[in-house]
Amino acid sequence: MIKKARIAVSAYFALQGSALGLVAVHFPSLEQKTGVSLATLGLLLMLAGVGGFLAMQVVGWFVDHIGSASATRYGSLVAGAAIVFFAFVSDPLTLGVAFFFLGVGLSAVDVPVNSHSLQVEEEYGKPIFNQFHAFWSVGGFIGSAVGSGYLFFTVPIEIGFPIYGVIVAVACWFLGIWLLPDKPNVTNRDKELGKQESKQNRTVLGMVILLGAMAASGAIMEGIANDWSALYLTNILGASPALAAWGLASFSLGMTAARLTIDVLVARIGRMPIIRYGSLFSAVVLAFIMFPQTIAVSIVLWALLGIFLAGVVPQIFALAGRLGKPTHHGRNMSRVVGIAYLAALAGPSVIGLLTVFMPLNTAFIYGVLLGFWVMAGTFLIARSSAKISSAGSRL
Repeated sequence: MIKKARIAVSAYFALQGSALGLVAVHFPSLEQKTGVSLATLGLLLMLAGVGGFLAMQVVGWFVDHIGSASATRYGSLVAGAAIVFFAFVSDPLTLGVAFFFLGVGLSAVDVPVNSHSLQVEEEYGKPIFNQFHAFWSVGGFIGSAVGSGYLFFTVPIEIGFPIYGVIVAVACWFLGIWLLPDKPNVTNRDKELGKQESKQNRTVLGMVILLGAMAASGAIMEGIANDWSALYLTNILGASPALAAWGLASFSLGMTAARLTIDVLVARIGRMPIIRYGSLFSAVVLAFIMFPQTIAVSIVLWALLGIFLAGVVPQIFALAGRLGKPTHHGRNMSRVVGIAYLAALAGPSVIGLLTVFMPLNTAFIYGVLLGFWVMAGTFLIARSSAKISSAGSRL
């Protein structure tokens, strides 16, 4: 049962990542179809973060009261429908709506499947949480490949997206059979007791904000690599576009490889050192990137950034999933993940604003400071570790 659950959770992460990859490679097509500029496309994309954040607050309650398995399974239907909706995009308004519902759909799976990952990890008896996040990256490659195939064979969005959306919904629904039984966090339906527990849970609000800010910073650092590595190689180092693509490729490969193996370290030293030293070394590597190297050295540095960043955000999510009263674990995680979601979409754009005043490589100081901030945050967490339950969350 536990092995099937592990396979199912990995597949959910992969299917989420593939949906995002499919949409991402169609950005030029969506831009042409709707007539929006790149700037407008970027603004509309932020609606995905807004939709995701709002959905996560509802889904967190569902996880606590119904269970993560059911929430994951039903959330996948919403995600499938969100992909299908892109078939109806024809202008900026419908594109904005599509992005909003994409955020809603992916978030409807993201929070419960992260919560279920912790349940599987606890049953498994050793850290495997980071491996699940590796499959998000694998899914991104799959979705990009499918999207590239659609574009190569000129499959219209009106046909390709509904097909893929239905595949995602159906596959995720049947994968739900392999998930572990629901273990709702709220077992007592007494309203007065519920109010009392909600009041007690407010004492961890500061920790929720702290973990959310740390996860957001880590997500922004990932976004800097995703959004700006290729432009750095072309604009600063003079690489050709084809060669510059290896900056992002090396970062992605480094992150995927590390996420598949980093759980061994978690088992030995705990989650906190992974966050602390991962963010510290990431900041140092990004600081080196600020000073132009050869193209080959730069590509290696982007790969190292992916390796060191790989465990930061997933391990913060793992801590958030065991934060505060057990009756509010799902909701507390949803808030932290929601903050990170918004930051991942909006945060990297700050680099673009900074380039008005300084070169692109100098603007990376923004990411360096975020890395040092995350490292500092781990010491604040250590002082309040009693607010994080010990089950499955070795600090």
